[in-house]
Amino acid sequence: MDKFTSGSGALLVDPDEQLAFVPLIYDPDPDTGNARLVVIDTTVDPTNVNAIKGTIVLSHPDIISSIAQDVGDPRGLLIITSGGDGDGGFVDVMDQFGNPIAGSPFAMPTGYDVFQSASSLAVGPFGQTVYDPVNNQMIISVVDQVDPFTGTNMCPGGAGKCTGFVTFNLTTHTFSPIINAPATNTFAINPFISASNTKSYAIDTSLQNGAGSTTIIDLTDGLACSLSDTNLQEGPWAASLDSTTNVSTIANNSDLVTVLNLNGSTFSTTGACVVNEGGTNPNSQSAEVTDLAGGIAVNETTHQAFVIDEHNNGVGLIQLPQTAVAQIATPPVPTQAFVPLDPSTFNWETASAPMQVAVDTNHNKAYAVNIFGTYMVQIDLTKMQSNPSGISTQLPLGSCFGDPNFNFFTCNNLNGVVFFPLPPAFGQ
Repeated sequence: MDKFTSGSGALLVDPDEQLAFVPLIYDPDPDTGNARLVVIDTTVDPTNVNAIKGTIVLSHPDIISSIAQDVGDPRGLLIITSGGDGDGGFVDVMDQFGNPIAGSPFAMPTGYDVFQSASSLAVGPFGQTVYDPVNNQMIISVVDQVDPFTGTNMCPGGAGKCTGFVTFNLTTHTFSPIINAPATNTFAINPFISASNTKSYAIDTSLQNGAGSTTIIDLTDGLACSLSDTNLQEGPWAASLDSTTNVSTIANNSDLVTVLNLNGSTFSTTGACVVNEGGTNPNSQSAEVTDLAGGIAVNETTHQAFVIDEHNNGVGLIQLPQTAVAQIATPPVPTQAFVPLDPSTFNWETASAPMQVAVDTNHNKAYAVNIFGTYMVQIDLTKMQSNPSGISTQLPLGSCFGDPNFNFFTCNNLNGVVFFPLPPAFGQ
């Protein structure tokens, strides 16, 4: 996964170690009932080899909402957010072997959480965390803590006062005051400040109870700022960002994706904060994809955005500008393909809350987890670009190594798609 942006942070791929860390969101540890994640070797073909290296079990029984990595630490520390179990939100910090640092897990301030049950909101949300390498901190989207049994709001300041963004300092292990903003399932950040980017900012895409908005969060001054662009849609679900060009790709829970150019944008903080686009407004274009665009991640090396349908098997690859531009003038035409039936002969449906999508920028491969939590799919984006029809090639008859899901096919379609079985397996 891109180390500065996050498509949908409930899935982490370390491009150097070629390991995937997959939260088993609704499959807690059978011995303790605590939350856990599985570690997968992405270099092997799971048709014949056990790709599961082991599982990491947290010390508490919460729902994992997001996972990111401190790439500035030689241990490659994992940062895991979780909550929704009645005790507020937590941040676990541990190495890749599951050894927590001193003091972990760190409890979020009273009333803060990263998950709300369906009794309080129709959709999620699941809070996400993204690593900020400039300030050695995590940016975390949070929501009001809600009692999972009574629906009582536990935020001390009142409803909505614990919803927005906080930072978690990886040196002092302390949380910042909150920037109040709409609840978001996924967001992207640009921590770099340059001549064409005067703020460190986050792109907040919110879709709750049928209403949605795209908000730009001024992380430098702690403000939630409005943006007017006619190509922004009413149902934004996920955002990713190419921080080298300031181009954001927003999945809109529809067949349209918005490619938004924030290069040269300025912030007006007189009164309510407003973002003024560089170039001519609207400095964006819409791209049509296969169905309900949900998960999204960007490869900052190829400058391509990977888009995967929510609850469907469509995938798309959108070529973004390779350098910073003043204006996005031409609508991009995505390369489109379809994920084949999984080894158990089920249609592929990507998990939507939280979305689990990532891109390995070193090897140009995309990853996603299905709605049942039974498989993680790997898609070779170079092969998808050159032969998109090959992606939908059905798996050969056979079996996957140790697959617990009663499979009828092998794991590899030999045309750029590999399915990795997820636990429970191998007695884990």
